[in-house]
Amino acid sequence: MHHALELPELVDAILTFLDQTSIAALARSCRALHESASDALYYEIWNVTDLFGGLDSSLWAKDGDENVLSLARPFQPEDHDALRRFTSRVRVLHVAIPRPRYSRFSGMVHHSVLDAASSHCSTALFPSLKCLHFNSGALRANIIGCLPGMALRYFLGPTLFEVDFQGQLPGTAIQLLSEHCPALRCLSLPYSLPSQADGTEAELSLAFSSLQALNSICVEAYPENLPEWLPAIARSPCLRTLTLNLGGVQHAELQGVPRVVFPTLESLELQAEISSDSHRLLQTGPCDFSSVTRLDVKGMLAKPDDFTKLVEVVSRTLNPKRTTRIAITDMFVPLRRGAGDRLRTPPVEDIRPLMTFGGLTELVLSTHLVPTLDDQKLEEVALAFPCIRIFHYSWRPRRDDDTPSMITLKGLSMLCAKCKQLESLQLLVDARVDQNPPAHEIRTKAVPAIHAWALFLDSSRIDDVAYTAACLRMLFPRLVRLEGRSIGDGNETPFSAMKDILFGGTPKAAV
Repeated sequence: MHHALELPELVDAILTFLDQTSIAALARSCRALHESASDALYYEIWNVTDLFGGLDSSLWAKDGDENVLSLARPFQPEDHDALRRFTSRVRVLHVAIPRPRYSRFSGMVHHSVLDAASSHCSTALFPSLKCLHFNSGALRANIIGCLPGMALRYFLGPTLFEVDFQGQLPGTAIQLLSEHCPALRCLSLPYSLPSQADGTEAELSLAFSSLQALNSICVEAYPENLPEWLPAIARSPCLRTLTLNLGGVQHAELQGVPRVVFPTLESLELQAEISSDSHRLLQTGPCDFSSVTRLDVKGMLAKPDDFTKLVEVVSRTLNPKRTTRIAITDMFVPLRRGAGDRLRTPPVEDIRPLMTFGGLTELVLSTHLVPTLDDQKLEEVALAFPCIRIFHYSWRPRRDDDTPSMITLKGLSMLCAKCKQLESLQLLVDARVDQNPPAHEIRTKAVPAIHAWALFLDSSRIDDVAYTAACLRMLFPRLVRLEGRSIGDGNETPFSAMKDILFGGTPKAAV
């Protein structure tokens, strides 16, 4: 064997290119790579029964259902040692509907097998498990004869730091996590939460307060009784990130709920089918989010004034001195508009409340309702955010929409000069030659953005690729990523040509 294969990092990289069958063959045929191949083979398990396939066949009953593994004799120490060689390698475990592509056994295991295996463990059945995906609705496709709460105990341990619940949350789940998972950092809650989880509200709060390492909670879909859980969730002593999906929430559900303060929360992400749900939660909801420094709002801004209202609520909710990120992303893209009738956009005055957040390092406004910017308005924005590192300001006009108010390359030069920490930029730019100064004039006045590495010029106007590429090379000397689409032809052809010039070294002079 070549000495290079003695490097574990190199072997791990090679194994990423092999499928499960090839890795299993390698583990059986090469003694030197057996351990590394076995680690890769059992790193992520999609069916619990796959872990028992390598045990002594005399352990299994022959007279029962052939699709269910059940014991024919008691578990012996040598059986446990053999099982331990498999379970100790598992880092990611899925208790879900088995996927034939990733699973080697299509059957189920009786809970008595897991009981016997767990009884010989001094700590946990899966001593190295890091991530658990637990779907209570698919439990019967994996384990026979036990309730979700009992089944959950088999997979918990001190090394577990991420748990993703799907389906209905077991009634004692949070209490079990607080008892067995001291290192838990990330928790994803399902759409169905029990009303009397863990017995009483006090016990639920105590369970969350015992999760000393928990810093991220995600609620995939807004449960009807989530307001009952919010006070307990807020008791998590190290909670830094909270994600709420507000799909289906009714405004009436938020009335009468006691005020909930999240003292340690730093990052908040709100997802809603209708953006009005987000700004109602921020404005009149039961939560105090004044400690938040990073806010992401995703939803459909269907009405002309939705964006304006959301900006007003955000500016009143967050602390301008502490906030470092604001992102408003529109999931609604209008497909039909009347001839010559572009959706009304708010004037630039409607985003002035955001300009009080002078410490922002990330600003993302991606919606068809943002005010259009020209060079003069862009300068006002640049003066308001001198520390900005990520500035994504995008809207998609119609291909036949000849909006005269657009940012030019001269405006880009000004932005680079005033925002010296800029790293990633997304704007709609008019790069046509007749709308911009000559390349040598930009060269003499340009202050390059030396930190910028990514540029997105989606739906920008370009009529001379060489000229535009020369200007971008002067403004962004360390650019490594360029994406975009031209309004003129609706495709990426101009940007492909510019990539060849900027990154391929094609020598072309600017016009």
